[in-house]
Amino acid sequence: LTDGAHGVDFSTTPDTLVSSAYGVIAGDGTSPDITNTTISEFEADGINTEANELTVEDGSRVVDNNQETTFGAGDGGIITNADATGTFTVSASAVDDNNGVGIDVAAATLELSDSTVSDNADAGLNVDADAVNITDGSAITQNSGTGADLTVDNATVTDSNISTNADGANIVATSDVTVENSNIDDNDRGLAVDATTTVIDENTIEENGDGVIVDVTDSANSTVTLNTLANNTQ
Repeated sequence: LTDGAHGVDFSTTPDTLVSSAYGVIAGDGTSPDITNTTISEFEADGINTEANELTVEDGSRVVDNNQETTFGAGDGGIITNADATGTFTVSASAVDDNNGVGIDVAAATLELSDSTVSDNADAGLNVDADAVNITDGSAITQNSGTGADLTVDNATVTDSNISTNADGANIVATSDVTVENSNIDDNDRGLAVDATTTVIDENTIEENGDGVIVDVTDSANSTVTLNTLANNTQ
């Protein structure tokens, strides 16, 4: 889907190729599985969804969307219009170079693994969810806004890279946040966590403005250990 004119409407039965400003349209009650597919150069969002679940996997690319004007007809790459009750999965895929937010979703869970969310013209991730898991070498880089702006119950960031964004990761959680074995570097602000408990362990956090800002209500069960913090302004 690369002509920027004809998208797939999962709201119809069967799925239908339609003239659309959106690459993929998914209505309430659907669960699209997008595999090894490129969605690019649409006037509005690459994926615009009210689906309960969504899977983007196996080399899929959601790139260069929302092109109509300075900030387009939509919001960016993967966008939800309604709170989803299931899991949104982005695996081994790229959500890059969209003219707006890379991934802007409200869902029960977002699973981002082995994927890139880079060079978007706003935040990389803007997510309101019960849980967010960023894992397996995911790279959130060079976004014009915050790399990962998360409002969640629980969040986990492991073995990933968040770098060269306006801010790195801003995580507000009602419960637990874990950040482990990740690189957070060259952002205006590195890592900010506001949670009940947090574990920040064995990360490299360097060359940011603020390095780490932590505000927890249960400090007795929170740890910040074995991190490399270097050359942050504060």
